[in-house]
Amino acid sequence: MTIRQNRKLNTAGFSLVEVLVTIAILGMITVPVTSSLLVAHRLSVHSDELLQDRLAVSSTVEALMSTGITDEYAADHQAHDNNPDGVVVQKESDEAAYKVTVTKGKVMVATYIRPSTALVNVSEGGPADET
Repeated sequence: MTIRQNRKLNTAGFSLVEVLVTIAILGMITVPVTSSLLVAHRLSVHSDELLQDRLAVSSTVEALMSTGITDEYAADHQAHDNNPDGVVVQKESDEAAYKVTVTKGKVMVATYIRPSTALVNVSEGGPADET
């Protein structure tokens, strides 16, 4: 066998340089893709937490609006420190409603809700029956 024939037989496969270049190129591609996937996951988790907080606030406000607020409930929820459910009720002197602030996680909603004495059943012929 001559030297030329021997060189042709040893050229099958990839050289070490070709393998290292391929690994470097794959590494340059996978690093940005992986980091963008991690950022997308973090944003998704944050969005889910905000959504759960918004749903909790909405549910609390709707429950308070449907039942109204009694003076006892308002007295129990006046300070920020003694209300584990995140509801703060303030009676403003010039308003016919309570100012209610509901806080869950990172979401806070402030609204006005009528006292339960102002909620009159339509069958009783109260203020809601103006037809």
